[in-house]
Amino acid sequence: MIPRSSARPSCAHRRSRGLPAIRGAVALRGAVALRGAAAIRGAVALRGAAAISGAAAIRRAAALVCLAATCGLLVNTSVASAAPQNANREATDAFIAADNAFLRASDQRLRLITARVQAQKQRIAGECGGLASGSPQNHESYELSYEVAGALWAVSYGAERRPIDALERTVSALHWTNEKLQRLAHAYAGSLHALAHLPTPRVCADLEAWRSSGYETAPSATARFDAHVEAIEVVAVPSALLSRYAATSQRSRLRALPALQQRLLNFETAVGGGVWYSLLEALALNPGESS
Repeated sequence: MIPRSSARPSCAHRRSRGLPAIRGAVALRGAVALRGAAAIRGAVALRGAAAISGAAAIRRAAALVCLAATCGLLVNTSVASAAPQNANREATDAFIAADNAFLRASDQRLRLITARVQAQKQRIAGECGGLASGSPQNHESYELSYEVAGALWAVSYGAERRPIDALERTVSALHWTNEKLQRLAHAYAGSLHALAHLPTPRVCADLEAWRSSGYETAPSATARFDAHVEAIEVVAVPSALLSRYAATSQRSRLRALPALQQRLLNFETAVGGGVWYSLLEALALNPGESS
């Protein structure tokens, strides 16, 4: 908050009057003295008037200075209060544009993503199909089936690495005074970035290690990978929160985000889920319970 201080300048002035005493004198000298006294009184009056006028001018100038300072203070205060709002609007508009660009790029890559996921499924099934035949359905089978899902996510989100990286670079540089909005926006982009750079687990090697243990112990690598993936949670930023700061020019893009997000979610559920179950069957791996 800008400190305010006001000082009302005071101007003191004094008027001195000299009234010469005229005592009895010769007529000529008396007349001269009277005229001289009048002149003196006139001069004093002029000086007093000038002093009064000067004081008034000083007071008016002081008032103008104070007014100018007050106006300047009001302008500075309004500018200071508008600055955070402008920053929030600029950050929000940049986020909406970046998220819209990412989602549309992902929508255009659905065929590529499908091809990558199918290729990953065929690779793993071809390498160790039927390896878990006869395995029990328990907590360890759940861990390994989750790892299989992660192997598919690694290639599906990896296919979107370029647009996701562009989104993360943009959003990581944005700042809001609204702490909740900033936290959600950064977490959203950061989580997508983590999925786009997810390492591909060694599913077949881990299945072999599990079988070698008599299906009693899942490899530690499986537990580490699962924990890493489970910690990544992609949560979209609520449109209601973004709309508080979005400029009018971004409203149409903001309204388009939920539909784009739902389209990708439907794709992931239908295509990704279908490929996952198909791969589990090829591996003869029964998904168990998480605990």
